[in-house]
Amino acid sequence: MQKKTTLAIICLIVCAWTIHAQAATIDPGLRLRSEPSTAVEVLERYVEQRNPGLEDPNKSMMRGFLIGGSVLSVGCAGLALIPTISDWGPEGEEDSYLGGAALGGFFQGLYLNTAIGMGLSYLVFPEVDIRAEYGSLLDLEEEDREDRAVLILRKIAKKSRQRGRYGALFAVLSTALPVGAYYLGSALIGPNPNVENVGYGYALGIGTGALTGALMFMVMEIGSQRIDEPFRDTRQSGSEK
Repeated sequence: MQKKTTLAIICLIVCAWTIHAQAATIDPGLRLRSEPSTAVEVLERYVEQRNPGLEDPNKSMMRGFLIGGSVLSVGCAGLALIPTISDWGPEGEEDSYLGGAALGGFFQGLYLNTAIGMGLSYLVFPEVDIRAEYGSLLDLEEEDREDRAVLILRKIAKKSRQRGRYGALFAVLSTALPVGAYYLGSALIGPNPNVENVGYGYALGIGTGALTGALMFMVMEIGSQRIDEPFRDTRQSGSEK
């Protein structure tokens, strides 16, 4: 029992580190430290770090997260049904699979629900086209560039905050996908008295894992606030679109 607990803690640490590292690759707030300076300088540092190309390299990856996470979630629900399918012997202890279902559901929620939430939030609130935005900055007169740079930083920060907030919401709501698939499969197979509580443990584990993943999105939102923080009280002659 102690070995299983230790292994679970180690896996949780690895999961959290992996998710944080992935978030840093797509969210500028976790990498960019906007020290007090001009908005143009902050934006230029940001562009240098991102090295933007003609296409958004993260879009296909986020689409893969959404599709892959959804498919794997349904697949894992099928795996969770194995005890229901196989254990049709004499009625035994109803909670014999409860702990394993809850633990497996937790890591599924932490990994796959987070992937679904990350992919969906990115596609709904895509990355700002920084190449086009920076190009529009260079087309302006030098005295107008600071105003435009502030607007661009605010737009980047706004999109990032939206991805953080809605990513957390999508991660939690996506719990319905595997849980629904599990109970649909269970209804088709029929009730098994030996594994009555597996569904409860599975659903509880996924929900807990999804809530843990939602904390990562909150960190992303906090990180995104650093991008335009020094310039929030700055007034410009233009208006943000």
